[in-house]
Amino acid sequence: ALAETVSGFIADRRGLPEHGITAAEVKEALAAAGAAPDLIAAAIDFLDRCDAVRFSPAACAADAMQRDLARAEEIVAELRRTL
Repeated sequence: ALAETVSGFIADRRGLPEHGITAAEVKEALAAAGAAPDLIAAAIDFLDRCDAVRFSPAACAADAMQRDLARAEEIVAELRRTL
């Protein structure tokens, strides 16, 4: 759900279809919007982490989920300032 929140926010702000947006499309959309390379990297790293947890949920402890939620909030806050 967190990955969809972040990618959906980006898609909405950039006028892209929300469903099925790929990491490559996210990267391209952020670059086209003039996002800082660090923000682009953070968003892609976060989406990759979400994919890893989705396909191996046993790898995600409760404290990691809290960190991921906090990270998603940080990324969306930065995206709001950028997009």
